[in-house]
Amino acid sequence: MTLVQQVFAQARLMVQDLPQEKEVLLEAVCHAAVVSLRNRLRDGLVPEDCQAEFVTAAGMYALAAMSSVGNFGDLEQFTAGDLTLRRGNHDAAASCLRGPGTLS
Repeated sequence: MTLVQQVFAQARLMVQDLPQEKEVLLEAVCHAAVVSLRNRLRDGLVPEDCQAEFVTAAGMYALAAMSSVGNFGDLEQFTAGDLTLRRGNHDAAASCLRGPGTLS
């Protein structure tokens, strides 16, 4: 399984009832998330050095990007460890994950 496929599978686990027509978009955004986050890794570090964390972070990053593309569900809350994302009238959490000048 490729890294993009792993990220897509992880992102899919985080979203219930994703319409099939949006799965193609999510897969494309997962690819962009992998490229973007790979470029942000510290020099000498590759995704495989922190694979589980990278896959989870890229999946969350892709979902944050998807939320700016349009509404893909009624996500009220998502919690992973100490991090909680809650969909509201604004995309503050998604904007924070994306950071300045990324996948918006």
